[in-house]
Amino acid sequence: MRILSILIIILQCYILSAQCDNRYNTAIFPNIDTASYEFGQNTTYSGAIQKLSLDLYTPNGDTFKNRPCVVFCFGGAFVEGTRKSLELVYFARNFAQRGFVCASIDYRLDNAVNLAANGENGSVIRAVQDAKAAIRYLKSKVADFGIDSNMIFIGGTSAGGITALTMGYSQFDEFKDSVKTIINSLGGWEGTTNNLSQSSKVKGLFNFAGAVLDTNHILLNDLPVYLNHANGDATVPFRSGYPLNGQSKTFVYGSFNIAQRMISKGNYYVLDSFKSTDHPAFASADLLTALANLNFTSDNLRKFLYKAMKCDQGTNSLASLPAPNFYFENPVRHILNLPEGIYASDIEMFNLLGKKVKLKNENSKRIDISCEPRGIYLIKYKELVQKIVLD
Repeated sequence: MRILSILIIILQCYILSAQCDNRYNTAIFPNIDTASYEFGQNTTYSGAIQKLSLDLYTPNGDTFKNRPCVVFCFGGAFVEGTRKSLELVYFARNFAQRGFVCASIDYRLDNAVNLAANGENGSVIRAVQDAKAAIRYLKSKVADFGIDSNMIFIGGTSAGGITALTMGYSQFDEFKDSVKTIINSLGGWEGTTNNLSQSSKVKGLFNFAGAVLDTNHILLNDLPVYLNHANGDATVPFRSGYPLNGQSKTFVYGSFNIAQRMISKGNYYVLDSFKSTDHPAFASADLLTALANLNFTSDNLRKFLYKAMKCDQGTNSLASLPAPNFYFENPVRHILNLPEGIYASDIEMFNLLGKKVKLKNENSKRIDISCEPRGIYLIKYKELVQKIVLD
């Protein structure tokens, strides 16, 4: 019976039911339509007026008119980058083939001098204002674009991830007075990139090697998030610190700290960590590793969105989603370090055949797994299960 129950858990990790008629889970639309739209304009850091556009990716031949929309923000330290960034084009096309509408958006950039002089708050604020304007624009075009305005997700790479997470989690009243002053001087938290009246609120977030300015901005029942980060990243720290190898003067909190905050608030999240220094994790110099991590990221983001939309349970509520209240860094090599409040006697470990692994306890907070065969295992704590990789 125990083996059967574990096998059922394993199958649930890999097989999603077809409550959405297999949409969003399978590439059912081979051809993609792309078009560009201007969603607003605003003043750059240098005082110039910049027009801002988005590229829209839609499944050719799709007759469904109430589709979720995934919005992508490019990376580049707020000083460079483009909405046509290759990984975003890959993600957008991949998801559009599965029935999503995808948008890759512009936002205003800054100059490198500001990043080293604690001026990036202005950069983040401008980017957030533009992202909010893009969301409002998409909601104003739901009939034209076939979008469900209640099912819009936003995320991005590096600076794009910071933009999306800040937009989703930070409210004006939560900032200190000095930052509020900057926000007001730049046109307010919603900004003036366009004057559309639609809400800029979204359904969920995702992040490839990004961060937040303050994890305290993440509250109980806050937005679900997919996090993807190399644990040795020094460009944007996996845990916390100063970005750009310490050159930036703004302290940020990376994916690990975000996950810990989500745990403490009981919010739904997924964290994929990678044992490398790559930024982002799918930017390895080794082409095969880069492609493998890119595909892995795309697949797990899709699974996150599928679950966040409740396609596997047939409802749009997130209230019943189980929130993991523990996290083990992945992959693991020799020692399994246990999270705060969890002890060796509290957990069970199984291989993919459902066989329970006899754990060798070094002490109550560390478990020696160096003798176990390398591969994929499941850690069970109470009613929750997490997959770990022994490498």
